[in-house]
Amino acid sequence: MVRELFQHFISYKLSLILVVILVNCAHAAIPEESSSVKADASMYFNGVESDQEEARVLGVELNFQLKQKIDSELSMELDGGPFFESGSYNSTLSLDEYAPRSDIKVNQAQLVWKPFAVTDLRAGLLNQSWMESPLLLGRVAFPTAYQQLYLYRGNLNFQIYMIYTQSIPNNRNLSNRMGEISEGTPSLMTESLGVKMWGEQLKFKMHLSHFNFSNLSHATASKSQFLGNSVFGLAGNAEYLYSFKGYNLMSKLEHPLTSEWKAVWHGEYLYNSQAPNGRNSGYMGSLGLQDKKFMLQLGYYYNESDSSPAYYNDGKLGHNNMKGVLTALSFFQLKPNFDLHLKYFLRQKIKASSYQSDGGMITLTMVRHYDF
Repeated sequence: MVRELFQHFISYKLSLILVVILVNCAHAAIPEESSSVKADASMYFNGVESDQEEARVLGVELNFQLKQKIDSELSMELDGGPFFESGSYNSTLSLDEYAPRSDIKVNQAQLVWKPFAVTDLRAGLLNQSWMESPLLLGRVAFPTAYQQLYLYRGNLNFQIYMIYTQSIPNNRNLSNRMGEISEGTPSLMTESLGVKMWGEQLKFKMHLSHFNFSNLSHATASKSQFLGNSVFGLAGNAEYLYSFKGYNLMSKLEHPLTSEWKAVWHGEYLYNSQAPNGRNSGYMGSLGLQDKKFMLQLGYYYNESDSSPAYYNDGKLGHNNMKGVLTALSFFQLKPNFDLHLKYFLRQKIKASSYQSDGGMITLTMVRHYDF
């Protein structure tokens, strides 16, 4: 496996060298006070086990984050880099979601314009993790126009805001593991109303979003039937049985327990108004205990078959028609700028399906952070 990883690295070395040269040239050309360059070097292992899928994948990833201030109102943000994987994958389904791959990934590439104190305008490839709602959308970059308006932004660490986005969900799985689908031009519209407050004793964030997917492709629907959605037709004629239009509520809360420890809550509720009861909702909640060098998180989730398009949400949770338990253990600063993350997902079908099976997934990630 190590030899195969080395061969992948050699085959992609020109791309890697180009990325490094571009980052260093950009950093050298920009004054320190107007830019920042950071990088992460990661080694990870993903293991999947179920009656229909089995995967053992070892990978390495180099990720660069560049922020450049163009003027007082306009800035540019780039986030991405190459990754190289090797391992084994077996499936009885028409999927290769967890198969080893090597590629160059763009997590985010956007222009940020703040012409007024109450506005935040963004355009480009925007990572949808801003919603912090994995049952609806995972960590993937869509071509997006993003507009944020602060309805209240006082000096008391309290904000009320609205966010409006228009996106083109690219026909590619969030983990970059299921291959590209070229058919169609889907769209996603979201409108969100949120509140945020923070202080020494409490940090709280919540937003309610309305979402509307349209023009989802036949090929995406064909893939989604293996991920829990209700679909009729085969291959190029496949269509989702229900549309996807509804509401998503996200909440986060941090509260100190002692001078060192704090409790962290993260919750999500998802509702699709276009699907019938028993198929149209999902929810998840997790509770964590954290200090500066350690975090333990336990959670539970339940996501019905047609609460969201399965092709675009978080695959680690098993997509749709799944419930399960998640456990996460993180160690920060084991050595300077070195972190370790271990996660386990135990997944179970909600309703019987010949396309899905119960199983589990484990991920182990080691990260070294660099700040240039």
